[in-house]
Amino acid sequence: MKNKFTFTFFIILFIFNIHTASAQLIIKNKYLQITMDEYSGRFTIKTVEGNPFEKNDSNCDILNNTCWPPTTFASIRYNNKIYKFGSSAGDTLFSLITNNKLIYSWEIEDCLISQIISLCMVKSNPSIYIKYNIDNQSDNTNNIDIRLCIDTAVSKEFPVYINSAYSRITTETNCADLREWYSIDSIRRPQLYLKYLLPEDNNNKLQKIIFSSWDKFDKNKWAIKLDKKNPFYNSYFFSKENDDAVGIYWNNLLEPLEIKDNSFILSIGSSKIDENSLKITYHPETNTKTRSISFQLKNHGLRNIENISINFKTDKSNSIAILRPEKKIINLPLFKSKIVQSSYSVNANMMDEDVIFKITAKYPFKTSFEQKINIYSSKP
Repeated sequence: MKNKFTFTFFIILFIFNIHTASAQLIIKNKYLQITMDEYSGRFTIKTVEGNPFEKNDSNCDILNNTCWPPTTFASIRYNNKIYKFGSSAGDTLFSLITNNKLIYSWEIEDCLISQIISLCMVKSNPSIYIKYNIDNQSDNTNNIDIRLCIDTAVSKEFPVYINSAYSRITTETNCADLREWYSIDSIRRPQLYLKYLLPEDNNNKLQKIIFSSWDKFDKNKWAIKLDKKNPFYNSYFFSKENDDAVGIYWNNLLEPLEIKDNSFILSIGSSKIDENSLKITYHPETNTKTRSISFQLKNHGLRNIENISINFKTDKSNSIAILRPEKKIINLPLFKSKIVQSSYSVNANMMDEDVIFKITAKYPFKTSFEQKINIYSSKP
């Protein structure tokens, strides 16, 4: 009986493996690999060598690849009727590879939707271009909306998303009209830097971006009730497992026989390109009692920043205003801030005049700020 069960089990496993292998359509270059299920159009993405400027981002999952078919999928809202793209509710017309592109074409009622995924380079960064071509073949005007659920593999322990203003997204969030954001795979030792971009054109009518958990996108056909206190946990009872996913919602009103595209770009970034990460979060201040000048510097970027060189200078000679120290070296971990301070002294015989304090922070870019104060009024 045991041998019969074992034999049956291996036959089922063998058939499953043959089906799975034949269902995979794959395109890749030396940087990235995309695998699509030819029956549903669902897909997953991983790095091969990754970004050429990064040494440690090879063979990393970008989208989750823990089951088959993959868990990144699209939904279609056709005049308030909601369908999962590639489901048996419609008809799959074809699924193929052509010109190093993955194409999945699916028809529902009088609407033909083609998902086209290709590899490209954006500003020297290996990238993936995802496009939904929507063809209204009806004689009527129709609302044909798309929701793309991206099941990210950012970090199951501590998902890290940063919006275009370099502020961190930590809980379920609705971001209206957000067209650019970032993610990293680890807050302690980031290796994989991702940039998400939605091109802005007349066809790409973006409604919103939702940051939530994957199981909410899976259980809710379209709209999601957000819990702004929930840090991307799934909704299973007593579960504290991060299940982060991102939903992109496009709204489309198509005239009879009109065709529109909704598109999305995902790039593998580099720690060397986030040049806006170092910010002075409030203006330098002077304290006349302690004779000090101080400001707060914050790391809004995608990595820890070490050996930041900060220089304090004035537009006068040292006999007028002496700054101690004139230079400081500090380190700033990811998302941390630090108060930087320098004291000054003045020549007791100097005249009432203005002095401009200049602060410059470098690594490897430059952030500078100038503040004008009246040095005479600063004397005790």
